[in-house]
Amino acid sequence: MFNFASFEQVAWCNKQVEGSPLLPRDVFTMMMFARLYAFKLANGREIWPLTSRIDVSEALDVLGAQPGDTLIRTTDGWATQPGGGGGGGGMTVALVNLSGGNIGYVSGLRSCPFNNQPLGPTTWYDTATRKFTPDLPGVYLHIGRFGTTGADLTFTELHKNGSRIMYTSTVRGNIKTGLISVGLVELNGTTDTCESLVFLDGSGQFIGDSDQCWAALIGPLN
Repeated sequence: MFNFASFEQVAWCNKQVEGSPLLPRDVFTMMMFARLYAFKLANGREIWPLTSRIDVSEALDVLGAQPGDTLIRTTDGWATQPGGGGGGGGMTVALVNLSGGNIGYVSGLRSCPFNNQPLGPTTWYDTATRKFTPDLPGVYLHIGRFGTTGADLTFTELHKNGSRIMYTSTVRGNIKTGLISVGLVELNGTTDTCESLVFLDGSGQFIGDSDQCWAALIGPLN
């Protein structure tokens, strides 16, 4: 194609490649396929040709992204975060709850046996260990609600890697109406875990309704 270019076009291409490893035909081909220039406006905004947008989009598709997914920069490269689990800015919500009937407990510091996850990445919560393990590093907001059939003095603790990092709520008296636990925790996105534990004074049951006993991990916030 370059062989059929006019003298003026060839001279212009020769001028553009001076001092660069590019060949005149390279510049000519880039120009023909609308990949040569971008316009930079006075306010700093850059306008790229549609072909450049298509090139970048096709390159990102190599990561396997689906409509609605979010691209997140991790420590070892870019990764896709499944859509439907969080908001903008890479923030994700993982929600678990207790369903299928009440679960009994005895007095002491207990974790609620959440057995259902209606929202978020399924790899973030382990029903066997009853702990959250997100795969993105950062600070997370942990929220939990615990309804029981009866307990007197009770409080909640937020634990990281099996150790308490903060008390998150305390209430005296019967908690049939529900106890809310809220706390912040920083997790490394690989091995760090977190969970909310409830101290129950007396025997009873966790209420097995999804609106009575649930927990959510939201983040990363930073």
